[in-house]
Amino acid sequence: MIPEMQYVESTAIEMVGYDPVDSALAVMFKGGATYLYSGVPQHLYDQLMMAESKGLFVNRYIKPNFPPVPL
Repeated sequence: MIPEMQYVESTAIEMVGYDPVDSALAVMFKGGATYLYSGVPQHLYDQLMMAESKGLFVNRYIKPNFPPVPL
């Protein structure tokens, strides 16, 4: 199931959602592509939401470590 998503201020990312029970991070990019990353710890989600560049954070810490599932 897709976590409830919220708009974020980013040039690359439109919306982000997180489900702490399933450790699932959903990311909708500006082009409309949406991916679900499983096994993402709460602290990484918190850091993402505080990151100055959310796109860079996702590229550096999420994509290489958590295989995405397209939605």
